[in-house]
Amino acid sequence: MSAANGGNINDREAAQNWQSKKSQYPNLDVLVQPDEYMLARLPPNSRLPTPLLELISKPPAVEGGEPLFCTVSRTHRELSILVSTGTHLSTSELRSQLGSPGPEAEADGFGIDGPWRAFRIRGPMQFHLVGVLLEFSKCLAAHSISIFAVSTWDTDYICVKQTDFDSACQALAQDGWNVVHAAD
Repeated sequence: MSAANGGNINDREAAQNWQSKKSQYPNLDVLVQPDEYMLARLPPNSRLPTPLLELISKPPAVEGGEPLFCTVSRTHRELSILVSTGTHLSTSELRSQLGSPGPEAEADGFGIDGPWRAFRIRGPMQFHLVGVLLEFSKCLAAHSISIFAVSTWDTDYICVKQTDFDSACQALAQDGWNVVHAAD
């Protein structure tokens, strides 16, 4: 299949002009994720709550399993957690499990925020394909929509505040992205 009619964007030749033909590449479809997400930024010495440890330790069901997304990053400055509420933990349960960082910590920028909504680039994308997240974020930045992005080996997840979600969908579609409102 040639690049002009929906070829493989992971082919080096096809990848060179993808920006002007975003909707022609099925593995660059923007998949709307079904759940809401919660983002937490906690002090670096915070412990990961047991329900989240269990969630990321247990392999998800391959067939017919619930959508799952949880990522944890720890640096010397923070512990960041992004988790979908479809993990059978509601936002209020997650907030209670993570605990309140307290007034001193909140003054340092620690806290829990949500709801967020997420998009996923279908992928997988090869490492030689550059600029996908840049093009995506430029589109939303032009509409004053901020993002929180997480990259995995295969793809990118891009979160926007729930209040910006409809505007983000419209902006992406107008920019040539194929926004798909169905889980895969």
